[in-house]
Amino acid sequence: QRAAREHIADPVSTALQEHRMTVLQAQQELVSHHQQEKSNLKELQERRERLKEDLRDKTASLHIDLNCLTHEAVSFNGKASTSLSQHKLSKAMKLDRSFVPGAVHSAR
Repeated sequence: QRAAREHIADPVSTALQEHRMTVLQAQQELVSHHQQEKSNLKELQERRERLKEDLRDKTASLHIDLNCLTHEAVSFNGKASTSLSQHKLSKAMKLDRSFVPGAVHSAR
C-alpha cells in the first residue's frame, strides 16, 4: 500500500500547481469570452434583421414615391385620368451617385 502523501512543497510540485491554476483560470476566461461573443453575435443578428425590415419598408416607400413622381393627374374632357409624365419620369430616374444613406447632404 502507498504511503500517505508528503506535505513537502518542492519546486517542481509548486510549479505544476501554479501552472494548473493558470490553465484553469485561462479556461474560465475563455468560457466567459465565448459566452460574451455568443451574446454579441445574437445582438448583431437581431440588429441585422431589424435593418433588413427597415430596408424592406424604405424600398416599398421608394416605390410609392417613384410611382407618385412618374404619374400625374391630367384633365381629359373634364375627367381626371392618369398618364405618364415624361418630365417627372426622367427626373425620378436620375440617380445621385454620391448619395450615402444616413449622411448629411449639403444643398448644391
